[in-house]
Amino acid sequence: MAYINIAKEILKENIKSAIYIDENAREFNQDVAALIGADEEILSLELYSKFRSAGVSLESVKYAIGYENDDNWVNYCLDNRDLILLDWHLDGQSGEIQSLIILDKIINTPNIHFCVIYTSEEYLDGVFKRILTNYSSLTKEVYSEYKEYTESIFGEGFDFSEFHKISMGRNDADIKKEIGPLLKKYKTQIEEFKKAASLDDIICAICKISNVNLDTFHEELNHPLPCPNIIKQDKFLLEINNTIITIFKKKENDPKNLLDNFFDHIINDIDSYNQLLAIDFFNRIFKIGIINKDNKINFSKEALLEHRNRLKNEGLDSFYEEFVKELLLEKMNLSLRNTKSALLSDEIFEELYNPAIKAKNEDSHRMNVFYNSFILNKKDSYINFGDVFNFEDADKADKYLICLTPLCDCLRPQEKIKRNYFFAEGEHINLEEALKLGDTAFVSFLPNGKVVRWTDAPQEPSKYVPIYVKPLQYKVLDGKDLINENGVIDLYYLNKEGERKSRPVKYITTIRENYCQRIANHAFSYPLRVGVDFVKI
Repeated sequence: MAYINIAKEILKENIKSAIYIDENAREFNQDVAALIGADEEILSLELYSKFRSAGVSLESVKYAIGYENDDNWVNYCLDNRDLILLDWHLDGQSGEIQSLIILDKIINTPNIHFCVIYTSEEYLDGVFKRILTNYSSLTKEVYSEYKEYTESIFGEGFDFSEFHKISMGRNDADIKKEIGPLLKKYKTQIEEFKKAASLDDIICAICKISNVNLDTFHEELNHPLPCPNIIKQDKFLLEINNTIITIFKKKENDPKNLLDNFFDHIINDIDSYNQLLAIDFFNRIFKIGIINKDNKINFSKEALLEHRNRLKNEGLDSFYEEFVKELLLEKMNLSLRNTKSALLSDEIFEELYNPAIKAKNEDSHRMNVFYNSFILNKKDSYINFGDVFNFEDADKADKYLICLTPLCDCLRPQEKIKRNYFFAEGEHINLEEALKLGDTAFVSFLPNGKVVRWTDAPQEPSKYVPIYVKPLQYKVLDGKDLINENGVIDLYYLNKEGERKSRPVKYITTIRENYCQRIANHAFSYPLRVGVDFVKI
């Protein structure tokens, strides 16, 4: 089967619940006498019929002013939805701000990956530009500052169309070729703006110059809003925070072809293979289930509760939740073992692989970050096994710490270790060297674009052998033992004179247990306990 057919089947399996939000939508329980004869009332029924025939449950919801700030209404609209159809003008011929507020909530809902801005607007460029202007990672203060500064260096009334073309076409190979001529033409102004804005990347500087001179910036929104990962201006498609957003005209995408057009958009107009692979695995987990008729829970709750009671008596009750999580995750892994993904077949590999196109080192870095780490919400949490921190002090800004303290001790740091944690200290290593070393070295790929090595060994591959990793001990104080909302915690130590000193460190990510365990095994002369044994009596 061809890739496009497999991809469509995966999307159809994933999108099972959709919602259409419009101020003129017809709700299923709406009294006929309350209808106003709006086109969207007929559209609601047609969408329902077409989506149902495609195996998708769709609900139409009528929007009213202020609903975007009603948590109950928003939660009802977004909970357990796979696809959102959102009207652009939620208040007659206006209401873009309300639509953008709801869009922000959609983007920040982890389970929603697809959104269609469904509009009667004749010119979609205006919708596209409005979204880009506001999704620019700028606060309202910085936006005003940047805008005034660009006017001062380029002159009032300057035509920024060349900047807009590059910013909105930044993912287009042909448009990227125009960056050089633009830099040559406006080198002084761009460099001046880049320096004033403290930006490292010249492309980012061009995009910021465009953003602040593109369209209306709505200060009412919860700025800063994240920049898009992918922009396809010719297709009116964006990806923001793993949410794929498309902009469709209502009159050109009627209910009969909306879903097909949407699927074609996702498959053909964006490099969505990786996302589809993740969606495919989610679909199979959902179908098989962790617990099914072949893997029944056939033991009593008393067995489980008695196991917990034993852990309580042994002072290990704080580890019980981790035990249950580990149990269910392993069940999920085993349930996938006998399944096959069509996307991983040799036929699809041969269809998609082009040996002439080489992956960039930066892409390989991102893949290793995805593979070896996960960013957790550590607010008001203890330090845990595998947590990686960066020193906040300027003199140690390129130094990192990874927690090697056993998980069961981290869960109860006061009782078990008196808040004394073991770490390994690491420093930056060149990305290309790290990629050559791979698993032969003690390195971690971090989401801040850095790679850290946890040994003092030289960087030549031939010299990397299993060696000793030096453990360091730091203490956290009572009442200061939780990571704060900014991801920062103070670590205390004794200097050479025996004086107590502290250093603030900031949480970066958490390394996978098996990778961290490998580092810990070379830091201690004895194996560390990281799990819970079988149930015993």
